[in-house]
Amino acid sequence: MLIWTLAIALFIIIGALGYLQGALRLAVSLFGLILGLILAFPLAPLLSRLVPMVGIKHPVWSVVWPPIWAFLIVFLIFLGISFFVHRKVALHFKYREEDLARLRWERMNKALGFCLGTAMAVVWLFVIGLVTHIAGYFAVQVVSDDTSSMTFRYLSRGKHDLRSTGLEKCVAGFDRMPANYYQICDIIGLIYNNPILLNRVSQYPPFLSIGQRQEFQDIATDVEYNNLLLSKGDITQIISHPKTQSIIYNPEIVQELLQQDLGDFRHYLETGKSPKFDEEKILGRWDLDFYSTLVQERRKRPNLTASEMMKLKRNLTELLKSVTLMATTDNKVNLKVEMSDQFKQAAQAAAQAAAAAASAAQNSPGSSQMSPEMAQRYGLGRGRGASTPPSGAPTAPPAAASVASREPAQPLYSGQGSWQREGDKYQLKLQDERGRPLNGQAIAEEDKLTITMPQITLVFNQAE
Repeated sequence: MLIWTLAIALFIIIGALGYLQGALRLAVSLFGLILGLILAFPLAPLLSRLVPMVGIKHPVWSVVWPPIWAFLIVFLIFLGISFFVHRKVALHFKYREEDLARLRWERMNKALGFCLGTAMAVVWLFVIGLVTHIAGYFAVQVVSDDTSSMTFRYLSRGKHDLRSTGLEKCVAGFDRMPANYYQICDIIGLIYNNPILLNRVSQYPPFLSIGQRQEFQDIATDVEYNNLLLSKGDITQIISHPKTQSIIYNPEIVQELLQQDLGDFRHYLETGKSPKFDEEKILGRWDLDFYSTLVQERRKRPNLTASEMMKLKRNLTELLKSVTLMATTDNKVNLKVEMSDQFKQAAQAAAQAAAAAASAAQNSPGSSQMSPEMAQRYGLGRGRGASTPPSGAPTAPPAAASVASREPAQPLYSGQGSWQREGDKYQLKLQDERGRPLNGQAIAEEDKLTITMPQITLVFNQAE
């Protein structure tokens, strides 16, 4: 087993080193080793200021390196002291004691050095076992086959060996990692081994607004990266991918993610229910149900004529391609309206026709660029029964006005605003893209959202 091989190697190497160096040197080094382990985390905040100075930006390494530096500084200081102490004592026995006393001291120093070496090997075994216990917890979550990187495979194997030998219970008593670390490992492992949960991640209420960031929008459109996630690719490749790096090295996103309720998030991943946010049923993404909206509008206005109903149906089913609404935990609402290709083509054709008609009217023989006074002097533009328009009054070309009147009217506009809960209903205050108010009252059910507006009543279904 890997852990026993490591233990035997440590006992042989450090024991032999202790025999060669002597008990005095090993005793001081062992004291420095234990003191360094004790002071590693208390001194880490002092050394954390060096992290940005040396160019470390990774959020994980910025937490890992300060305690390692603190441990190494303390241990190396005592390692240097051990050489100084050993030299002082050795010089004393060499020049101030008899040869017999010196030989006895050297023999005893080596014998005790071997014993202290085995003690130091035990400490190092606990240190390596603790590191394996902490890092291996994450490795076990993301190692699935032999295609994983060698580092993660050895960490995973070491973690299993610790558990099978019972050494895990011994080193776990020295574990000072925060509970958030293990919660994050569990969440990453859950998502990694169940890629279908990626869609559920994007639907988690606090992540709705975070998902609008450009970094996450780029991930959603990157086919290669999504295939890597869905195929449970090597975790090393996923971490080193530029899309992952863009999130890891963004401190604002990292802090926002770490501030989430990890217990609630894990419960949501496992059950699809969030105990923290389930009371606010308006939260989430919603897609307009065109048929239910027509039925609701028919009930609201029973006196609708057949032509009015056909016009409403055309506005909803032909002119609108999709209507989505998103309500986030910061009490914001975003209504997004996307027009159909048919509407865009009709609007573009009407705009081109209006421009052509206006250009034709300006270039016609009857349209002169001379001033009204000059035209009156030469009698131009005055026909029989003609009347002069008032000075300064703009005249629209009749053809352009006729074409513009045929441009389709957009039935609904995108808008942004806020929501506020009042009892079992929600008050929505939005402003569309033209600056007009778009307010309404919403009733949210399990998977249905009904918004009553002065213009129309919209019925949405929970987006999948």
